[in-house]
Amino acid sequence: MDGYLRASALFSGKAKQFVEGRRHQWQKISDDLKLIQEPIVWFHCASVGEFEQGIPIMEAVKKTHPNKKILVTFFSPSGFEAIKVDKIVDFKYYLPLDYPKNARKLIDLMKPEQVFFVKYEFWFNYLEVLAKLNIPTYSVSSIFRPNQPFFKWYGTLHRKMLTFFDHFFVQDRPSVQLLSTIGLEAEVTGDTRFDRVIAIKEESFSTPVLEKFTGNAPVMVIGSMRDEDVKLITSFILSHDHIKFIVAPHEIVEKDIVSFQHDLNHAGRYSTFTEKDADQQVLIIDNIGMLSKLYRYGQYAYIGGGFSDGLHNILEPAVYEIPIFFGNQQFSKFKEAIDLIDIGAAFPVGGLAEMSRVFEDLDEDKNRYQTIKSALHHYVFTNQGAADKILSAIDRLQ
Repeated sequence: MDGYLRASALFSGKAKQFVEGRRHQWQKISDDLKLIQEPIVWFHCASVGEFEQGIPIMEAVKKTHPNKKILVTFFSPSGFEAIKVDKIVDFKYYLPLDYPKNARKLIDLMKPEQVFFVKYEFWFNYLEVLAKLNIPTYSVSSIFRPNQPFFKWYGTLHRKMLTFFDHFFVQDRPSVQLLSTIGLEAEVTGDTRFDRVIAIKEESFSTPVLEKFTGNAPVMVIGSMRDEDVKLITSFILSHDHIKFIVAPHEIVEKDIVSFQHDLNHAGRYSTFTEKDADQQVLIIDNIGMLSKLYRYGQYAYIGGGFSDGLHNILEPAVYEIPIFFGNQQFSKFKEAIDLIDIGAAFPVGGLAEMSRVFEDLDEDKNRYQTIKSALHHYVFTNQGAADKILSAIDRLQ
């Protein structure tokens, strides 16, 4: 794997970051941690989404034990690069590759008091070392499905890896039932993302650019738009000139933004916004980090990834109680997407005609729109509290 990554680094920017970010970090980790006397709580996250799920637990730890240090490791460059060391995160590192020597070395340097692996992250050697050292290790906000290797005839090593955890705090009852089939106990504490999106909504946020751009017009926020979403979104914008659009691409690539502007004839950009851009129909957000706060300006949302690698976080718009659209090909493994479809608040669409029909029905039927708002409010706020449940359960288990 290491050789493959080094070869890939020649061709892929992310692979290069993956390799370069790990190249000289052992010395930094050693220098950072050698004088630390306070207890360390380690969170491992694949990327940004999992980090967002971990934040409510991190905040709760800091609130009750302000002396403890929060250390976060990431597998992906997109997670590592997006997160800052701040009042919550004391240390951040790339996770060294999952070799036995690396696992023992990192854990010996950290000496963590507790460890949280968020959602889908499972690394055999790290988990085995933690278990041998009797360091309490928890899987949080995890969700399991029958097609995962843990539950297949060939999944012996995968199942063994799960036995290294002290406890599983899962999102739903089917996950508990699946784990029970391989002799493991778990409890449903829910998804900590609900706590996170509620906290984001409660944060004050405003920007003169968006205030001037949106004015009193109806707005659709396009979140995390992938290449596979561009054709539909472009067609929808060009055929609906009575509403405005805030568009946040999944990645900020200059040539793609220029091409998108060209296809729309013109669109304003957040970084170069002027008074004349207030009259544009489209504003492109050409930075990273604002998306979760943008939905407060919208009356509708479209979430990218449904035609490609899976949906971005649809709870971010749900907390603002607005109808949500997304592509109809890659959403079935997202529990929250299925939940929102079931309550009539989210709409998987296959193309322009379908999206336009649903949108126009909602735009004309104000009673239905209000029903969706009420359903979303109930759904989000009845699912909050996962972080407190997890920490209370850990206190009970200890």
